[in-house]
Amino acid sequence: MRVCVWRRIEQACLRCARVCRGPRCKSELAAGVARCNAPGWQQSRE
Repeated sequence: MRVCVWRRIEQACLRCARVCRGPRCKSELAAGVARCNAPGWQQSRE
């Protein structure tokens, strides 16, 4: 389950980064990566 959740976020971030280079997309990409990599995220899903 956690892989599916992560993959969905990752795909959305990568799609946005690929299609759009604007500041809004960059901020959304950074927010998504930060959320996925936040301390406790891995532990809470495992």
